[in-house]
Amino acid sequence: MNHHFPSTGRKITHCQNPRGFAILTVVAMIALAAACFVVLGEVFSYQLKLTDHTIARLQLGLLLHAGESCAINELAAGKISSDPRAVALPEALIKNSGRLIISARRPADKKIFFTVQATFADLHSRRVLEFQRNVGHWRLTRVAIPGTSFGRATFEPPA
Repeated sequence: MNHHFPSTGRKITHCQNPRGFAILTVVAMIALAAACFVVLGEVFSYQLKLTDHTIARLQLGLLLHAGESCAINELAAGKISSDPRAVALPEALIKNSGRLIISARRPADKKIFFTVQATFADLHSRRVLEFQRNVGHWRLTRVAIPGTSFGRATFEPPA
């Protein structure tokens, strides 16, 4: 009887261990899946932060727009104060460090500048509005974002 062949007819060798390769493959696949979950978690976290920052920037823009509207209403009512004043904001905005301050400067009789400063969620922005008196009413002639070279818009009066 041949001792190298069992009754099934397959040869048994001591060099081959198919279970070791399978275990390594499974461990590698689990590590790959774990790495994918880590990457997906990081992407999801980044998107949440980006969304929060985008919402804060949009809210800051809305605060600036509200400040511009307040300045226009002050001009229409003729109640222009040179002292900086804070605009009352809802409690939800104040909780996120929301603040809106308007100040006016009148260097000439027919010209007035309003500075609108807004703060929200540690973001700050400021706009300067220039109005000129023209035939009994005030006309917005320039909007500037101080500190930027491209944040200027000039409005020419129609001919």
